[in-house]
Amino acid sequence: MLANAYLKTNIKDITASGSISLGLSWKGSWKNDINCDGVYIFLKYKQKGSFGYHSVMLEEASFKEFDYSDLTPGNVKIEGASSKVGAYVPAEKLGFFVYPLEKAEKHDVCVDSITLKADIPDDTEDIQVFAIEMVYVPEDRHYVGDPGNGISKGGTLKNCLYTYPDKGAYLIDSEDAIEFAPEEGHLYCDLDTPNGREANDRFTIPAEFPKGYKAVWYMKYSLTEGQFVQFLNCLTRSQQQAHCMADLSNEDIDHYFAITDTIEPRDRCEVYCSRFGNKLPDPVRFYTAAPNRAMNAISFADTSGFACFAGLRPLTELEYEKACRGPLEAVKEEFAWGSTKIGRVFHFDGLDGSGYEKPVPQKPGAVTNCNFGTDIAPFEKDIKTVPDNPGWIGPVTVGLFENSAPDPELTERERTGASYYGIMELCGNVWENIVTLGREDGRKYVPKHGSGELTEDGYHNMDCWPDPKTAAGAGVRGGVFVSPSPAYLHMALRVFGSHTKNDKRYHGGIRVGY
Repeated sequence: MLANAYLKTNIKDITASGSISLGLSWKGSWKNDINCDGVYIFLKYKQKGSFGYHSVMLEEASFKEFDYSDLTPGNVKIEGASSKVGAYVPAEKLGFFVYPLEKAEKHDVCVDSITLKADIPDDTEDIQVFAIEMVYVPEDRHYVGDPGNGISKGGTLKNCLYTYPDKGAYLIDSEDAIEFAPEEGHLYCDLDTPNGREANDRFTIPAEFPKGYKAVWYMKYSLTEGQFVQFLNCLTRSQQQAHCMADLSNEDIDHYFAITDTIEPRDRCEVYCSRFGNKLPDPVRFYTAAPNRAMNAISFADTSGFACFAGLRPLTELEYEKACRGPLEAVKEEFAWGSTKIGRVFHFDGLDGSGYEKPVPQKPGAVTNCNFGTDIAPFEKDIKTVPDNPGWIGPVTVGLFENSAPDPELTERERTGASYYGIMELCGNVWENIVTLGREDGRKYVPKHGSGELTEDGYHNMDCWPDPKTAAGAGVRGGVFVSPSPAYLHMALRVFGSHTKNDKRYHGGIRVGY
């Protein structure tokens, strides 16, 4: 499966004894004094005469938690690797990570064969392999919020977190419970819009709620259209319906761009199915014309559904801020790349050798590290009343800015739009769907990993996650391609941090973690 242009994996062999052999390659891998990247792989099987795919359970887990060392279980064999890599199989055994073992700058990794043992039914007729590039965010203290404080204290970012009364960003140095209150030294945020938090201004963020201090594997890119299509094609028809706006109950689907319920792409979402002949009760077959583009038109039900399906979990807004800033001191009004320098992609100049759009800046020589301002934002029509870009609205390919040309005036993070840990597009492109601390239903979240299976109607089955049908406890961070100005992309901004919305956000994306 081609997850994106930089990542490839395939099944090479399956034996009757349940031994599976995979090939794997990815570009831009690294390991340094800060962290490393890796690839999370999980497999799904389909039995003869049935609909829908189920999780392949690996036979053996690693003997301890991930610590950068070689944690390859005894029944997993890695052969023919271009550089030294290891494998980590979590306790759930629903998937595994492959990662570099030796320090190295960005380089390409190719593994001829990864052989592992798994429980596969004898009547299996197909196996799908999923691969997702991940970044390891190690355990560390970090700041949340903005040094400029809340708007009531002279700051500029709506609903942003700060240390009460006017002490700037708040330090998180453990996973202990946090008291949120308008009291000296406490975590707090103003209620500048109804979507910042509940009206109650005193509550406890429980110890179980992930605060970003503990380590987490974080998706390097938002889920692509190609990956989302592969997900849809592993579901039953009733499960697919939960993730499509169009009616899938008939053989003919007039609005065959079924995600957006349209007859043509909307906001560059190119996922579609056949208009005629979708035999009942068979699952619908989906396709995409843009497999490397960030998936949009996403709800929390889609984000949490994919997380559960993959054996992963949703991320919280505190983990989001940690993923952006790392352990560094907070910078006033910074973006995910640690400074206030920002420039949008104005248009494209063909494709590069990997099929990626080549970004053109708004002005010659300007920085191009983000995607925003492609339309009139529905939430701030008074800021921008006429679109000023040349005729396109929507997300761009994931990793678009990663290979930007060197610029002596910019740091590598400013040039590429990378976070402290090397995670891409955390500001702009598509909203980051997160679990919020600002509502009680969000604070009840416990970070257990997904079961690998969905309910019959296509939703996650995790009692300790926010309800996918109401989305109570969810929100979005990071800005989006229709954000009218850079002011809506600051990483500490929480203008919609607790915005409960249970239908699809045309501008939302999927990014989850382990």
